[in-house]
Amino acid sequence: MRMLRMACFSLCALLVDVGSTSTPALEPTESAWMRGDECLEGPESPGEEASKCALSAIQRRSAKLAVQDTVPDSVTARPECGGKAGPKKVIFIQDACLDDFLSLAALARAHKAGEIELLGDIVVNGDSTLPDSMVVNYKFHQALGIGDIPLLLSRARIFNQFPWLYRGDTYTLAKTPGIESMKFDIPWKEYQDYPDGDEWLVKTLQDACPSSITILHVAALTNLQMAFKKDPSLPQKIKELVWMAGAVNVPGNTDGTGKHGLGHGYRGMNSYAEWNVYADPFAAKYVMETTTFPIHLIPLDLCNKLPLCNDDSCEFMNSLKAEDKANCAYPEIQTALKQAFTKSIAASPFMRLWDSAATAYVLKPHLFLDQGTTQLAVVTAWDNFGRLVQPKDAGKSGKGETHFRTVSASFNLTKPSAYTEMYTFLSSAACDR
Repeated sequence: MRMLRMACFSLCALLVDVGSTSTPALEPTESAWMRGDECLEGPESPGEEASKCALSAIQRRSAKLAVQDTVPDSVTARPECGGKAGPKKVIFIQDACLDDFLSLAALARAHKAGEIELLGDIVVNGDSTLPDSMVVNYKFHQALGIGDIPLLLSRARIFNQFPWLYRGDTYTLAKTPGIESMKFDIPWKEYQDYPDGDEWLVKTLQDACPSSITILHVAALTNLQMAFKKDPSLPQKIKELVWMAGAVNVPGNTDGTGKHGLGHGYRGMNSYAEWNVYADPFAAKYVMETTTFPIHLIPLDLCNKLPLCNDDSCEFMNSLKAEDKANCAYPEIQTALKQAFTKSIAASPFMRLWDSAATAYVLKPHLFLDQGTTQLAVVTAWDNFGRLVQPKDAGKSGKGETHFRTVSASFNLTKPSAYTEMYTFLSSAACDR
């Protein structure tokens, strides 16, 4: 068996190396629209063949097998780790922004249906305000019937916290009639009372089987860096990291020009970075450079195409409003989501389905177009702080992009109708169907 694994590892490494220099063509029946606006590596010319826009499924599977085979035999020998695989084990790490609560409703539905096993929900206090972030999450847990799922608070301190104007969205959400109508006794009175999300994360990963945990992360990676530094063996327990982050072939959203709303304008902002990377580029760089588990990004390249409601499309909001709360298992949640989203888009028409798009990827991956892999590095030089840069752009954005890491990313859904399917799926999250 050891010899077989070594042979597989060699073959997989060969396939990965081949994939880094050339990519097989897409099936001829796939349209140019489905290939996406640009290749992950960036097209050399408008007429570039689709072969530069995708890696084959066999290569991607082989790459993952190569990573998984590096786990020592002593770790894989645990009897409980050799059984039949069950539902996907998911840890949700969020920052209590508006679409995180939509994500939570979708995850709760999937958990209760046995489609996933939601292990825990960790709030990173960088994009919201306490105590509202934990209060609203607690109410959602109770109202959605997942009060038994641990809700915890990370003690991580984000390098660049979200602007205060937007962090106040959580307070606004907490004061909507739908949320205030949920009468639950909040168990925490002081900061120190909150369950420690960092200790729980370390212990949960230590107890997990190798390559068994999906981390759905929709915030800065500060808490992952903390956990991995505390116990460097933890990354081998992770099956994949799905991260809403980055802007690969599109502008970022930290430019401070006002295009993305008032409240930006920090000195040092740039037109390349996306907030979840910009919030802590040092943590992102650490995770990218010290781990080997697969990373899948849901970047602005895709999220920009998912408006809540603007001049281009109101499909999501129309779908959300069309859901009759009388037909929903959790009408108070549905009411709260409608109120919160309606109020938010009035003040912030630039909002997109950012974090909930990453959640949809975990729950409905078939909707997302597999466009292959690319090499990315995290820039920590001040001029382009937080940029995810490709090799073709290395040296153009200051120092710091010296270590490139292979990641996959989604720039499009599979076809136009998949957007409607995703909107319907998310807007009905409180309806158990």
